[in-house]
Amino acid sequence: MSKVGVIGSSGLLGKAITRVMTRNCPESVVEFTRSRNSSYSSKTTNLVLLDILKFEQSLQSLKGLETIFFCNGYGGIDYASEEADLCFNSEKRLIEKLLDLDKRIIYFSSNKVCLLQDPTNIVLPPSLHPYLQHKRSIETLLRRYPNQTIIRLGKVIHDDFPRYQSWIKDCTNSRSIYIPENAYYEPVDINFVSEKTFKIYKQDLSGPFIMQSSDAISYFTSARIVIQTFFDTSMYNHLINPVDLEIPLPAITLDSVYNLGDFLALKGSTSARVIEMVAKKMRSTKHAIFPSLERK
Repeated sequence: MSKVGVIGSSGLLGKAITRVMTRNCPESVVEFTRSRNSSYSSKTTNLVLLDILKFEQSLQSLKGLETIFFCNGYGGIDYASEEADLCFNSEKRLIEKLLDLDKRIIYFSSNKVCLLQDPTNIVLPPSLHPYLQHKRSIETLLRRYPNQTIIRLGKVIHDDFPRYQSWIKDCTNSRSIYIPENAYYEPVDINFVSEKTFKIYKQDLSGPFIMQSSDAISYFTSARIVIQTFFDTSMYNHLINPVDLEIPLPAITLDSVYNLGDFLALKGSTSARVIEMVAKKMRSTKHAIFPSLERK
């Protein structure tokens, strides 16, 4: 069986991809992560430490692979910083090297990339612009080669989603929270992403694809859904207050030919339904996540 690699396997997306691959293709997965302790830690996987800034040190391990999933994230990095530039440039050089070695790449991009080409000249938050430019640059590179797969993702959510946990903790402690009403996102469940990605891999599909909810939702509205679903009551609604960002974050709707382009849409449920499902999962394990909460 051909070997596959997961770059960024320590992140939640990388762990989900590693999990579904090892479940379906035992003994075939190689994890690439910066930290041994944060890997998926499956007994059926091999582990290679990879620093994206020094990828040449791990290149030999990559050469024996047929397909490589790029789940590399940039958590905690200011996208407008010099550090981000170094990471972006190094990742692009690594992808160029892998393409020269005739590797198949499954690359996770962002559905917000389409905003860079919006004919209405939408202004983007300065911190987001460099990240999307980098994603578009990689997409452009991959499109020059056959059989490469681009998957644009909406906001990937799960029952450990930090933003939702923060909202819940604040309401638990009766703290008011202020959530943007003019910033939108398109949630997609992490299990939906991993299962659909495995099918794309197994069927050797190129796409390109976009995975997101069938509609968009504001962060303010989603906060109300999370809190009401988690606590099964509306008694905390008064703590959730709407605010407007100076630079709004537009919605990506798949009924727009412009937003969709030549991407094949793999739509999940409505945004409200996706969020409710995740909040219910959080509620079912709330005593593990929030041990201070009393059992009802």
